[in-house]
Amino acid sequence: MSAEIGPPAAGHLFAAQHLDFSNRIGLVVFSRYRAHMADPLTMREHSDDVPIVEPTMTLQLDEAQQLLDELYRIGLRPSVSSGDQAAELAAVRSHLSDIRALAGGLLQEDGVTLGWNQGGQP
Repeated sequence: MSAEIGPPAAGHLFAAQHLDFSNRIGLVVFSRYRAHMADPLTMREHSDDVPIVEPTMTLQLDEAQQLLDELYRIGLRPSVSSGDQAAELAAVRSHLSDIRALAGGLLQEDGVTLGWNQGGQP
């Protein structure tokens, strides 16, 4: 497993690594306070008529963040994104420049002196 675990979390630390020659990720859970690590997870059959009472695992918010950071460190990224932030910022800047040019032209027609030119630049 990975030697670089990342910043300490409240109770658990996570180490993740791509497993050789597979499409799988290895994940190890360590206790921060003792020299222990979690056993492998065992799956059991679940019946639809039995309610799920307890989650498989609970994490403190900082532990969940450390797990996300660890997965990000080995290359995993969210599959759903809000879009290309750089492109969105460029579009906002372009729009702002257009609005400055439009407002500047209208104000200059009324004889108002502006602190920027009509192209929208200061």
